[in-house]
Amino acid sequence: MTSRRPGSPGSGTPNISPPDYIRAVPTIDLPDYEKAAVTAAIRRGIGDDRYPRAPRLDPLRAALARFDAAKAPPAKADNRARK
Repeated sequence: MTSRRPGSPGSGTPNISPPDYIRAVPTIDLPDYEKAAVTAAIRRGIGDDRYPRAPRLDPLRAALARFDAAKAPPAKADNRARK
């Protein structure tokens, strides 16, 4: 009898791990000067475009928002008493 991997068809166990073809997306850790260059290139690409509000630029705007959110310091809690 051949042993089957857990989660494979006919093994009798549920598939709890993702298939082999699904892999985690690697993260890219850039130094600050490289992040600044990437954000400047994205801003220039959006600003120099003939139609800067075009939906095709939405992925660039989303990427820029992620870079800006990562750069911003965390918000401080407001400790004042509310009335």
